Amino acid sequence: MNQPDAQDLLPPSQSSFYPQDAPQASAWITVLEACRIEHRLEYADTSWLIHVDPLTFSDARHHIEAMEAEGDLLADFVSPPGAIPESDRSLSSWWVAAFLLAFYVWLGPYQDGNPILLLASSNAEAFAAGEWWRPITALTIHSDEVHIAGNLICIVLLGAVVCDRFGGGLAWVVILGAGVFGNVLSCLMYGSDYISVGASTGAFGALGALSADSTLRRWRKSASQSMLWKQTALPIAAGSALVGLLGTGPRSDLAAHILGFLMGALLAVLCKRWIASPPKYVKLLQMGALIIVLLAWRSAFEASLY
Repeated sequence: MNQPDAQDLLPPSQSSFYPQDAPQASAWITVLEACRIEHRLEYADTSWLIHVDPLTFSDARHHIEAMEAEGDLLADFVSPPGAIPESDRSLSSWWVAAFLLAFYVWLGPYQDGNPILLLASSNAEAFAAGEWWRPITALTIHSDEVHIAGNLICIVLLGAVVCDRFGGGLAWVVILGAGVFGNVLSCLMYGSDYISVGASTGAFGALGALSADSTLRRWRKSASQSMLWKQTALPIAAGSALVGLLGTGPRSDLAAHILGFLMGALLAVLCKRWIASPPKYVKLLQMGALIIVLLAWRSAFEASLY
């Protein structure tokens, strides 16, 4: 597929760039990070924006246009045509977002003190006491409208790309696994005072899986040993940049975001090592992930009866 001309991608502006989607935002941020150009990522009105200082805009535009002309880095964040059978591509990221939104509408925000939500948060002390479901159920509850809105955007955008890379079934096993293991490790690291909620650990797991998969693909096709580390570091750098930009707000759980990112990367590497191609049983894997979440919630509801 032909890449659009860089001039079309960068409309006239004095301080902002307008990437078309999350993968392109990742690629452009990587370029700006490598060139040490200060920038800020924003998502507004269904569009991504990258703000830079007007004094550095011309230089930033030059480097982004050079990258787009080469077309190499961006290609690592987009699945090649035919990589995943069309039947395995789905709207599952939208279904997952709808599932999370339904939970929020049904049970309300965590900050309102709903007793069942208190039993579903990722509480380190309760988890250590045997309440195994908490790292799972915590992924489905959110503190307020801003919290869930940000996570829904990330789940839809990143989930869709990971589904294109791994198939619609295996992708959600990886994302759920990254979120759960990230929460478990956060509980173990912080100790008894730790409490966390939200799907962001899984969302950053999706970002970690995408970054690791891109790194592996660049590693395999690297023609020059001297360029090997430089080439393979770019996707991880892009993922790390997004963790820093999207996961370090004043109310963010940075440790959970980092651990989710790392667990997503690890699970992606293991899947690429042991699974040669996207598994055929897409629906079965999707149902398996859903059943795990529902069983966890069943335990939480049962605990609320005592």
